[in-house]
Order: sequence, then structure tokens, then C-alpha cells
Amino acid sequence: MTEASGPHHDGGRVDFLRLLADTDDLTAFLQQVIQDVVEHTPDAASCGLTLERNRHGVTVASSDELASHADALQYDGDTGPCLDAMRSGAVVTVDDMAAERRWSPFPQRASAVGVAASLSLPLVIGQEGRGALNLYARRPHAFGAEDEARARQWADQATGALVVAARLARHQDTSRQMAEGMESRSTISRAVGLIMGRQGISADAAFDVLKSTSQQTNTKIRDLAARYLADYEDRLRTGA
Repeated sequence: MTEASGPHHDGGRVDFLRLLADTDDLTAFLQQVIQDVVEHTPDAASCGLTLERNRHGVTVASSDELASHADALQYDGDTGPCLDAMRSGAVVTVDDMAAERRWSPFPQRASAVGVAASLSLPLVIGQEGRGALNLYARRPHAFGAEDEARARQWADQATGALVVAARLARHQDTSRQMAEGMESRSTISRAVGLIMGRQGISADAAFDVLKSTSQQTNTKIRDLAARYLADYEDRLRTGA
């Protein structure tokens, strides 16, 4: 049986670019993730979020023109660290852009606009698609293991939000229903990220855990997600 195409479906996959255009709260959430990355990563001067469309990268959120420009330089040549991270599913680090020899001529062009180092983390959105979270610095050797670990948390949040949006786009009847309140979407995506970290599973599998438990307990997904987060916060407070 072939799945019917809807306003956000393209060949059985969710068209995230159209979904983002029609869903203000999702766009705002991803933009907030980007801003949080810059605010909480000392050496991250700029950050962008790339999604794949028609096998090419598209920036859907960025902190400033530096990130947008650095992303665009990679799209122009269809090569670069953010595209490698997106396509390979592996973290890609550039310690010194001026000395980098991969992806020519991107490193030279990036250096010319002020990018001295970068850190790109993949976003794996299951069957729906893929993307990358891209951090840029103005000094070489800016990103260490702690920065990468912190950035992974933000990448998980962005992935969780996109997985939730894709599932809602597939299973809900109208665009009004699809665009749930920002608070509910944020709660669900944070819970997805938490389950991913606890169980070492993909965002798609983490959402399935929520969905399955929701059905078994006859509890709404957003209420169940809130319980997961409340339990996690209690454990943090008590040190359990």
C-alpha cells in the first residue's frame, strides 16, 4: 500500500523545508537550540543547522551571517566538514582551517571569512532524513572533548524535535493539529534526547520507546515525556 502524499510529504518522506516554513514553533525551537550552542560553548563564535534536501545541504537555522556563509561555501562546492558529517554519520572536526587540506577549496575560503576551526555533528533522523549541527570558531584548536560532548546534547535536542515533527506530520490530520504548542513539542523532544543518551539508541528508536509506553499505559505522549523529565530532574537533585 502506497502512503498518500500530503503537503509535507515528498515520495514517502517528510519535506522538512516545507514543514519548517509552515510550523513556526519548530523553527523557533531549532533557532533557540542554535543560540544555546553559541551561548554555552565558549569558543563557538557561530553555529548553523544543516538539513539535506534533494541530496544537497540547506541551512535551516543559523546564529549569524558567519555560519550562513560558512555553510553556503560548502554547499557551493558540495564538499566540506558539515556535509561529511551529515553523509557519514560521524563527527568531523577541523582543528586548524588554515592548515586543512581536505575539501579544497573550502578551507581556504572559510579562512578568508574568519573561520579558524569547526566542529560538525551529524543529525540522524531515521528514515526521514539527515543533517548536521555546525559550530565555527575564530581561533584554531578551539574545540575539545568537552565541547563535543556538550554539542552532542544540543544535536540530540535538534534531532528529537525533527523526529517528533516528522511523526506528527505523518500521523495527524491537519496542519493546525500538527503545529502543537511549543511547550509540548519541547517537552517531547527533550525526553527523546534523554532516552537517546540513557539507552544509547537513535532518535527514531527513542521516540518509539515513548510511543510504545504511551500505548501500554494509555498515557498521552506529552504527559509521559513530562514524567520522564520530572524523574530525571528529581534524580539530579537527589544524586540518585
